[in-house]
Amino acid sequence: GIEDVTSSIVRYNSSGIGIAADCTGSNCSPDHAADNNYYDEYFMVTFDEAVALDTLRAGWAREDGNSQDELDLTVAAWKPGVVNPGAPVIAGKQSNELQGAGWELLSHYADVPQDTQHDLGNDVPIYATAWLIAPYQHDLTPAGSANDGFSVDNDYIKLELVSAVLRDPTPP
Repeated sequence: GIEDVTSSIVRYNSSGIGIAADCTGSNCSPDHAADNNYYDEYFMVTFDEAVALDTLRAGWAREDGNSQDELDLTVAAWKPGVVNPGAPVIAGKQSNELQGAGWELLSHYADVPQDTQHDLGNDVPIYATAWLIAPYQHDLTPAGSANDGFSVDNDYIKLELVSAVLRDPTPP
């Protein structure tokens, strides 16, 4: 469940930004990267104009049970609607509540390596002013799709870079 936890975005040298949870007890560690270990932690990246995410790079990545420097990753776009016309919200939301709160899955990505520019495959562009980037969130899944190829292990990320593409202006 959700507990009273506040977090801070922290820059970690050249490995990117992470999330430092401000909590006490045994469920606070690790507290340096966004992870899906006990708490669901997400990065929300916002833009003044709607953009299509193009690539990202994890400056540091881990997956429990795997000695490789990689992780399984989830990316979703903020798609406000009649039910949720306001600003994007992730605070206090568990992954199974995100789709009902206006987040639309772009995709899950298996075994994303650290220190490598990863193409998000947004070829039929989805444009949004807010994007959620998180360690694999199995509850954020399109209806009827399977979670094949994704581990049940915990994933951790320090986000180093995100690139996006503006929508082409409509000709007059």
